[in-house]
Amino acid sequence: MVEDFLFTPNLREVTPEMRIHIVNQLRATLVAQLGENHGKLKSI
Repeated sequence: MVEDFLFTPNLREVTPEMRIHIVNQLRATLVAQLGENHGKLKSI
């Protein structure tokens, strides 16, 4: 879903609310990946 908004030809039409939603989704993904990688490093 996020990719659809980021690569739309009408990016100017993405509302500020949609941009906030995109940032929040990217942040959640980043935090999840960091947590997963931290868990892997801890077990080494």
